[in-house]
Amino acid sequence: MNTTYRVCLMSVLLMAPVLFAADSEKASINQSDSSITQAIRKAIAADKSLSAEAHNIKISTYGGWVNLKGPVRTREERLIIEDKAIEVAGRYNVFSQLELAPANQGITEDPFIETTVPVKSDDPKRTR
Repeated sequence: MNTTYRVCLMSVLLMAPVLFAADSEKASINQSDSSITQAIRKAIAADKSLSAEAHNIKISTYGGWVNLKGPVRTREERLIIEDKAIEVAGRYNVFSQLELAPANQGITEDPFIETTVPVKSDDPKRTR
């Protein structure tokens, strides 16, 4: 046999257990990640004081690191969700990208508040 061929064959045989161990380790990480995500989702769903936006945030977990992403209505909701994720995953394993949703999103809750509409400068009805 050629020396190069032997070296390649030996390295493949020696690396095979490492490669299979990596696959089983990845499988256990994926199970752990999905269980973390499910636990956080369950804790959020159980809290009925949160808005629909808060219940629909995106939760992704990889290698034990949790990423929270999406809009919430208030800062209090943001803190509640972050606290629930920290309880499950740990304080330093949660990365929050939660954002406050735009206020009222064009809908006023108070009927006495008038909404202003921008007026074009070439509008003849515009008073100065």
